[in-house]
Amino acid sequence: MAEPPFIIQLAGYVLDFHQRNRCRRCGPDGWCPRVAMARAQLTVWRQRKQHAGGADATTEHPARGDGSA
Repeated sequence: MAEPPFIIQLAGYVLDFHQRNRCRRCGPDGWCPRVAMARAQLTVWRQRKQHAGGADATTEHPARGDGSA
């Protein structure tokens, strides 16, 4: 299987980071614009991959490649 684009890998890393830490843009309620952007990028990529008939893009984690969402 081909590697996902670099921007998609970075989006996965952003989500991984925010599961453990907060960045300077994280709000007091936990919302972060970086997380919102990363989720949007991953959603669009998965939808395009599904539309193109790719592998099960709904469960593959691009940063780890271990099948976790």
